[in-house]
Amino acid sequence: MWAKTLIGFVVSLVLNLSLMVNIAYLLPLSRQVYLLIGFVGGILLWAAIMTVFYCHDRLAQPLKYCLPLLVVSAAVNALFVTGILV
Repeated sequence: MWAKTLIGFVVSLVLNLSLMVNIAYLLPLSRQVYLLIGFVGGILLWAAIMTVFYCHDRLAQPLKYCLPLLVVSAAVNALFVTGILV
């Protein structure tokens, strides 16, 4: 149970950060609107990922869903940072 909690927390934190940075690059919003979207979206995404981790018996099953999304989001972030995607 502790392994699910710790890994789910770390994966949800990194995935949430990566997705919110993608939103920041894609949408030209003011800082206040972006912070509101990040706050509300962060809580909802964290709750969804923790629910996925607790719904499965084995730890490998939710990681199979979350890690590919994290890899794609991190790749898009890398493309934004390097300037390939503008």
